[in-house]
Amino acid sequence: TLPGVVAPNAPQLVNIVLTAGQNPTGVYTNTAEIAAATDENGNPLPDRDSTPDMLNGNGTNGNAGEAGALKDDQINEDGTQPGQDEDDHDQAIVTILPPPALELTKTLESPEPVRTGDQVSFTVRITNTGSVTITVLPLEDDYSNTHLSYVSATIAPTSVQPSTLSWNNLAPANGLAPGASVSVVIVFKTEADSALVSPTPPCTQPGEAPNIVHIHNAQADMDGAGPLPVMNVPTYDACATVEITDPTAVQLANQQVIQVSDGVLIRWSTVTENDIVGFHIWRNNGSQVEQRSHEMIPAKISGQSGGASYEWVDADATLHAGDIYLLEVVHTDGTADRTPLHSAMNMPVYLPFIVQ
Repeated sequence: TLPGVVAPNAPQLVNIVLTAGQNPTGVYTNTAEIAAATDENGNPLPDRDSTPDMLNGNGTNGNAGEAGALKDDQINEDGTQPGQDEDDHDQAIVTILPPPALELTKTLESPEPVRTGDQVSFTVRITNTGSVTITVLPLEDDYSNTHLSYVSATIAPTSVQPSTLSWNNLAPANGLAPGASVSVVIVFKTEADSALVSPTPPCTQPGEAPNIVHIHNAQADMDGAGPLPVMNVPTYDACATVEITDPTAVQLANQQVIQVSDGVLIRWSTVTENDIVGFHIWRNNGSQVEQRSHEMIPAKISGQSGGASYEWVDADATLHAGDIYLLEVVHTDGTADRTPLHSAMNMPVYLPFIVQ
């Protein structure tokens, strides 16, 4: 019941706030109907052009002229004629669209592995998978500037900074319509070996240089120049990685990685130690890269042209499928090369034993 007295030709305003539930996409009609009206003494008041009774479609004096023909904001009909609208109710139609949605992918186009100094290209593709036009579409590309340096892009970045490329708006002039896509091909030059790189979320691949793209602060417009405010678009991330090898890595005469009773045994032989100071052992187990040798293993004949043989045990370690050990060779000038060591998985063999 509404409070107060409504004078002739005066309005009574009621604000109703509704909250949409989960996944409310669709067209909704909200109808209000005057249930009853009384005078100051509580006596029912008749209405000459409607029947206040919370029933839509019954018309004045029971004439169902308005059935199936409700009109919005009509107050000058009484519902007595077909197609007319009784004036004791009104409707509001609300269309709820699904939230803006994008699909962001990043793909390495170059075959792996690549060598330092090579060029590699990545394709970034953004697709509007929602139902509203995207009008502002910023993109940010983060990369390891230790391993990659920017060369070019099919759409020039707005800003080029060490390790970050930025585009203020990749949306076309009229916006990115539902179902439409925009792509950027970015070319980098490889700068360093990636063998010791640990994964950077959302990337999960160790031993490869990460290249991550982000969409932040994108906006969608439901009605163009209309009065509705712009909508904020969720944040999106995508990752691609590239395996980079150093062609100047040290040459070994032989190498071996095997499981033994007290850990993982690593053997290697150098061809020359003319500029070698010592060695470190690293392991990549598919989720992280870590140094296993806590101290440098000194070269046996550092500064000499001949080679030497080595054995080192990763104590109490277990060699799993996919594990990669890396030999880091430290040179006299302070630089280091890293080369993967091939492993041999020692699996138990069970033979039948027959007693006669």
